[in-house]
Amino acid sequence: MLAEELIHSGRDPQRVSRFLEWQEFENFAALSFEENGFYTAKHVVFKTGAGRREVDMFAWNDTFLFAVDCKHWLRGFSPARMRDAVQAQVERTTAMADRPELLVKIGVMHPGRRNIVPVIFALGNPRQPVVDGVPVVSVSKLVSFLYGISPVDERFRSFPVKNSGTATLFGEQPKP
Repeated sequence: MLAEELIHSGRDPQRVSRFLEWQEFENFAALSFEENGFYTAKHVVFKTGAGRREVDMFAWNDTFLFAVDCKHWLRGFSPARMRDAVQAQVERTTAMADRPELLVKIGVMHPGRRNIVPVIFALGNPRQPVVDGVPVVSVSKLVSFLYGISPVDERFRSFPVKNSGTATLFGEQPKP
């Protein structure tokens, strides 16, 4: 809460979040998305054929679905380390896209008609803002990212949510 107050009073978000523990950073990430019109679910855990998976945060609004991996990294953005993080997030996002019932369970309406965009949310500024089609968004660039992204932007990878053909939230039937 102190971090939020400092940022609202004009302090640099990157400098403030530097003092947060990783758990606090994830809470900060959720709050940042929520303040910009998104719903969030933290620590989304699910099973796949390959084992247990966890997405740090899932954020959505009427237009976007984001699977967010929070990296409390100020430094250490080597290209290899970032590619590994991106590859892991793409794998988790793909697995999540195959589980529309999970998305309904956390509150996403009509997930089968949408795509999930994997995102890396980082404390520090990355060398590359997009790695293998995945946006790497620093704390200080989140607002410009959220208000600048377009649902038809082809720079970013996205994964269609599998159409389950089953009832969605509140018993609504999917439309063809």
